[in-house]
Amino acid sequence: MAGRVGELSVYTDSNQIGSWSSEALRTAIHSGLVKGYGDELRPRKSLTRAEMTCCCKRDSSIDKNM
Repeated sequence: MAGRVGELSVYTDSNQIGSWSSEALRTAIHSGLVKGYGDELRPRKSLTRAEMTCCCKRDSSIDKNM
């Protein structure tokens, strides 16, 4: 994905992201927890079990001392 790490405006559906969640989503993207789907984040869709499993696996691999 081109653009700055954690920058939401590079995603075509960034206008669907609630203002209450944008900072947490930026942090999740910056840390590698959330990767999106090419140029989309799909913020209005529910996560599947497989997607949640990937997030949990990524979280366990993140250096907490960043």
